[in-house]
Amino acid sequence: MYMFGFREQRLAGFEAEFHLIDGKGLVSDKADVIIKEMTGQAKKECAKGMIEIASKPYALLADSMGDLLEKIRLLVSAAEKHMLHVYPYSTYPGSFDPEMRKEAAYRIKERIFGKERWKIAGRCTGFHFHYTLPRGIFSRFSRNMRLLLNPSLNQRTIDSYNMMVAMDPALCAFLQSSPFYQGRLCGKDARMMFYRGNRLFGVEGLYSEFQEFGALPPYRHTVTSLIYQAEDRFGEWSRKMRILRLRSNALSVYGAALDTNWSPIKVNSIGTFEMRGMDMSTFSNMLSASVIIVHVLKEIGEGRLTVSFSESADEPFRTEDGVLFIPPFDFVDRLQLHSAKRGMGSKEVRRYCKALLDFCSISPANRKLLQIFEKMTEDRETVADRIIKKARGMGATESLENEQAAELSLKFASGMAKETEKAEKLISRLSNIQYG
Repeated sequence: MYMFGFREQRLAGFEAEFHLIDGKGLVSDKADVIIKEMTGQAKKECAKGMIEIASKPYALLADSMGDLLEKIRLLVSAAEKHMLHVYPYSTYPGSFDPEMRKEAAYRIKERIFGKERWKIAGRCTGFHFHYTLPRGIFSRFSRNMRLLLNPSLNQRTIDSYNMMVAMDPALCAFLQSSPFYQGRLCGKDARMMFYRGNRLFGVEGLYSEFQEFGALPPYRHTVTSLIYQAEDRFGEWSRKMRILRLRSNALSVYGAALDTNWSPIKVNSIGTFEMRGMDMSTFSNMLSASVIIVHVLKEIGEGRLTVSFSESADEPFRTEDGVLFIPPFDFVDRLQLHSAKRGMGSKEVRRYCKALLDFCSISPANRKLLQIFEKMTEDRETVADRIIKKARGMGATESLENEQAAELSLKFASGMAKETEKAEKLISRLSNIQYG
């Protein structure tokens, strides 16, 4: 990913992860062939069947999304050249055993998590949104946060962080595309369940025993607490490495204390806020989610809104006299379960999503770009629901045979070219949306 921290402007960038499949619809471990073909436009992920695309950071949403789209086109073209396809959603619908990479940082995770549990990461792809931290709060030399003398900027940092935590269940519901995991129907967002591993989900996930590193984090009240949290987390990861007699110096592997955090909301060592809990989804869904995040972070970052905690969840995202009220964290934490299991089938999730859309649909331009999400809440249908419908049309109910999963994955991969054409038209509507 590109470095953001030394920039004067507010910038945003994106990461998109994909599975590769072969002509039979099976997961392919030939990512390195495609990465070589793309000459610097794609990078490795933890498994050899996954590829990551990162956009350059820009001040205009249209530019950063346009860069991402162009690289996705290059990826699809390179894959086709090698008789491969790009699977666009977060979990491959069938059962497979990923070949995990052996670089130092990945080997450490494999030892700490355990070989089989670590493979969960190789079965899940996501969409990551990056947004520049407030000016001065990030040191590009230490690649860490620092407390500023300006209390207003400190508060805007915390307000932005807490609002991203509060938005997580809604944005994840809008982008959910992973109803199946290892051939089994798990709900609407299996990636959330198996990656985060919150005990609420009732599954053994990647971070089930390591919640401080991968669960949705609680709200924070000060920048100091964010800094201390990062230091404590890094210290605990270093301790786990020492216990297993791995490398004694964690910084030599990770480069910065902030890099031992894989939570859905985090401060990244490239100088950004990062929202990394969302499924990979259609380009239009990723774009609409970005419009929401940009709108919120601009309002807070430019001082037009402050964030406060409500004592109840009755009116989420209510604004009053320049104050935006977010529900208690306990409510947001529990809402993850409804978002992952039932998605738009949950009345509570729909209410929460509509409240966020109502807050963000202030300008006519935003409202038009968010129509896809408004329709989603009205129809109670996400990408995950469409995947389930396709599977049921093939005779599958609670599970998929590998042959069915292969056929299904090829159907969705074949739609990538059409999706990119549609995306270009959507990007043309973004010309006036700046990050700040």
